[in-house]
Amino acid sequence: MYEIIPLFAGVLIGLGLARVRPRDTRFRVAIVAVLAAVIGLFAAWLSGELAESWAFALWDGAQVVVAATLTILLMARLGQRNTARSH
Repeated sequence: MYEIIPLFAGVLIGLGLARVRPRDTRFRVAIVAVLAAVIGLFAAWLSGELAESWAFALWDGAQVVVAATLTILLMARLGQRNTARSH
């Protein structure tokens, strides 16, 4: 049940960063990395997994990174498709 927090947060981060210019890749990577660490720790703490092992925070953070990256790529792909249709 608590796995939805990192995934949902990653999608929201991806949607927000999809509007950033593609040339700002370093900015995107930095924001995703920082937010993934914070959200990963929060989700692991909230579920009680952090008391068992810090590895759960890494796992939750990785879920944020994957969800954000896939969302950014999907939004870029949809943007290219819409641009091609309008010409």
